Amino acid sequence: MSYRVEWLSDKQDKILLEFQYHWNWSSFHAGVSRDHEMIRSVEHDVVLILHPASVFPSNPMPHFWRAFEDQPPNLKKIVVVTPTDGEPILLSFMRRIAKIIAHFFPNSSKVEFVKSVEEAIADVG
Repeated sequence: MSYRVEWLSDKQDKILLEFQYHWNWSSFHAGVSRDHEMIRSVEHDVVLILHPASVFPSNPMPHFWRAFEDQPPNLKKIVVVTPTDGEPILLSFMRRIAKIIAHFFPNSSKVEFVKSVEEAIADVG
């Protein structure tokens, strides 16, 4: 399995979806399906920390679109950990994709970007 999904607190209000190096879109959808299932299992709001661990595979838009279409209503925020060695152009592109998706899914969760899992955990408390 090229991903792992786990609760980061006993309160089940933070979840980590982390991909291993050299992952693909099939792994992404399997991981998203699992985290959505876990998020739906609780009634309170949940924050998802998404850690790709490497650059996203090519053509991300339809895959992100699909993930947002199926998003649980109690998923309130997605914190994306960007690769520290990533290019500024890639980060800019990811931010644009997030804005486009937010436009078409106005009730979806807010998306933020951070540089490390530790920063993401600190950001969400």
